Amino acid sequence: MNPLRDEPTSAAGLGGDIVVSWSGWDPADEVGLATWGPRGWSALRHWCDRQAPLLAGGGRELWLRTHAGHVLSDAQRCLTFLGGAGGQPVRLLLDPVSMLAPSMLADAREHLERIMGALAGHEGVRAILLPEECGGPGAEGPLGAALDAHWPAWKPVVLAGGWAPGVRRALTGGAP
Repeated sequence: MNPLRDEPTSAAGLGGDIVVSWSGWDPADEVGLATWGPRGWSALRHWCDRQAPLLAGGGRELWLRTHAGHVLSDAQRCLTFLGGAGGQPVRLLLDPVSMLAPSMLADAREHLERIMGALAGHEGVRAILLPEECGGPGAEGPLGAALDAHWPAWKPVVLAGGWAPGVRRALTGGAP
């Protein structure tokens, strides 16, 4: 789902207790200004407002997945969003690898420390999504170090998918 383009799903279309969606992007916005600006922020809030009653009726939660090119692109935007969610059943699925733009990989350690330090312990962050091959907590490199330092052992770690090209070496110190 893309909250900046898609209508809320009907209550019948919401299966399970957790519904996962990207936090949204404007496909026509190559630079990110519309996505990251007031228009993107407003569209995401409006979409969540319309989605909330569909979720609440079934005791479900909506988990918005973070991404560098989407509305919830960095730690501060995530904290601001969570602070304004009120009583809505909207939480975050933290995807710290997707929150790193290619230009950030050289300083991945610092970026991951900032992301994990700000968000890992927040009650609105329900789980973390990591590439399957990373191995989760205890892994080598900046990603493993940030996980070990900040991710609470009681929160779920979801391992799914693979690495984007060139990312593995920057985050694990391993081969490309």
